[in-house]
Amino acid sequence: MDIKRLRIPLPKVFSRPAHTLFYITQSTTFRVDFDRKGDVLGEIHPIEIACKSSNTLPNTLEQLLADDQPKVGRKVWLLYNRLPTYLLSLPSVQVEGVEPEVLEQALQFEYEGMTGHSAGKSFLSHHYIGTADDMANYWITLVAQETLAKIKAILHKKRCQYGGLCHAGGLPVLISGADVPSWFRIEHWPGSVFMLAKTPELGLTLQILHTKQNPDWQLEVDQWIMEIGEVDKSETLIGDQMEYMAHTDENYKLSSDGALVFWLSLWAKHLATADDLQVPLLNPQKRLNKDIVYMVAGGVSAALLCGAHFSVNWYFKQDFEFKTQELSQLESESGNLSKTIATLRDKVDALNKDVSLMEKNVDQIPAALSALQNRPLALLDALARYSPDDLVIEQISPEHDTILITGYALKPYLVNQLTTNIEPSISALGWKLEPATKKAMGLFEDDGPWQFSFALLDQGLEGFINATHSTQP
Repeated sequence: MDIKRLRIPLPKVFSRPAHTLFYITQSTTFRVDFDRKGDVLGEIHPIEIACKSSNTLPNTLEQLLADDQPKVGRKVWLLYNRLPTYLLSLPSVQVEGVEPEVLEQALQFEYEGMTGHSAGKSFLSHHYIGTADDMANYWITLVAQETLAKIKAILHKKRCQYGGLCHAGGLPVLISGADVPSWFRIEHWPGSVFMLAKTPELGLTLQILHTKQNPDWQLEVDQWIMEIGEVDKSETLIGDQMEYMAHTDENYKLSSDGALVFWLSLWAKHLATADDLQVPLLNPQKRLNKDIVYMVAGGVSAALLCGAHFSVNWYFKQDFEFKTQELSQLESESGNLSKTIATLRDKVDALNKDVSLMEKNVDQIPAALSALQNRPLALLDALARYSPDDLVIEQISPEHDTILITGYALKPYLVNQLTTNIEPSISALGWKLEPATKKAMGLFEDDGPWQFSFALLDQGLEGFINATHSTQP
């Protein structure tokens, strides 16, 4: 593709483009204006405005939107090459069919366990990559809620629509533009290496290595290339200084004007035209109030159920009256039929009892099984929500029909506080909370910290149903 064709002068009739993309680095920012079809308008120029961390993105954006800068597009997109991004894996059985809110909480819990950083005040966005070895893989990015709120407020003040914020890595298309069945690309970014591949067997896959936490990342790159095998096209994208580069068919250095313009034009086309961006875009969407939805749906269902019951009852009433008259006539004609009628009535009573029992099972057992499937995530949610700051849960171990939870606390009363707070949630899930044991380790003057453990005894499906009934008003 001819790079010069990407530098189309902006028509004077239009004073404002449809889209503006800011590619932000730790030293320079690049601005791209493009139309609704993703075609770049004008030239791509560097702006001497830097951003050292994601927390300073609002200040950087204010400078980019200053009055002395050209007017930006109606929708603004942000690419930042230092945005925190990770690849997380969860057991596919536990996340199958769960609500988005529960999935986000599980991903936050997994992120905190992997990094040791709290995600409580951050907004997390995720994109499902695929399932391998019974583990569901999710690509996540996150940013502080305060930072995201400031970005949206700044754009709203400038009468711009917020398109989204995402990491600059992971563009899910081949840079060379070749239409080939299989390809892979290795991307070098500050502190991380992205490895993308697309094959007919696996579709689009992704791996992310954090170089500071993984000193053997070069060996993992070589191993990944061997596992991918022979492909039709291979690429390397260099967005930062690097100490190692695998051999590939094409190399693109973003320090080169031509490669940078070409790469940003592909991002513009993808953001403007793709039905599924296939990246974890930080752009929270408003969800419907589920309480209202459930209330309306419940009202409609109740009305339909009442109507159905009325129709069935009316039908059976009419049928019963007709059969009673018929039986009375038959009894008057022959007394021998009385025993047969009594037998039929006994069968009707038995069938009514069976129907009543089946209705209870239909209402209870499937709901209980569905809730049992989500119990591990609900347990993690309760522990994450009610764990005090000076208490650490070290291990959660399933043993037969018991789950053993162990950890450490700076104060002994924190253990009692945790068990007291989670007990209602645990009981509602069909577990019996056994008393906690605490052991002073004697490392501090007050004999602390304390090692603790407590068990959750599984009451089984029957116990779960009974617990559900006891929690209902």
